[in-house]
Amino acid sequence: MSNNIPIRTRAIGGFDKQQVDDYLAELSAEYELAASKGDFSAIRSEISELKKTLAEKEAKLTQLKNTAAKYEEDDGSKPDFDNLTDSAKKFIDAHNEVVKIADETSGYINSTERKLPALLKSLTQITKNIDELGKELSAISDQIGAIPIEEKSAEPKPTEKDIFDTFIDEFKI
Repeated sequence: MSNNIPIRTRAIGGFDKQQVDDYLAELSAEYELAASKGDFSAIRSEISELKKTLAEKEAKLTQLKNTAAKYEEDDGSKPDFDNLTDSAKKFIDAHNEVVKIADETSGYINSTERKLPALLKSLTQITKNIDELGKELSAISDQIGAIPIEEKSAEPKPTEKDIFDTFIDEFKI
């Protein structure tokens, strides 16, 4: 379209009203055509992207359907969610029991650690007492060793006469 409008009138700033309306209509049509061409190309590219995505999703869906069909055909390979749930519950219970035992053990260790200084003090005192008793026993042993031991004189062996006299004394009537 040309910008030169040959007819000049005094109707609208020197231009014919009909010519101005026609010119504006042509500009509007050109703008809409240009805008629609850009929109159509953007929409077409978006549609092609959506078609690609749809094809990928359909392929994935087909793959999942095939996998599900295989699981339905082979009952042995079906996951048993009840057993998994029971196993998970047992594992959680066992874990809780281990935590409980660890807490009890930790409490016992903590109480033992608190009692340990008093026990060590008592053991130190007992060790000192044992050392003192050992010294006393050594002193007693030394005293006993210092006592002279007298050997008993050997009793005279009975003579035949003594034996005979004893025999007669026992059988007296």
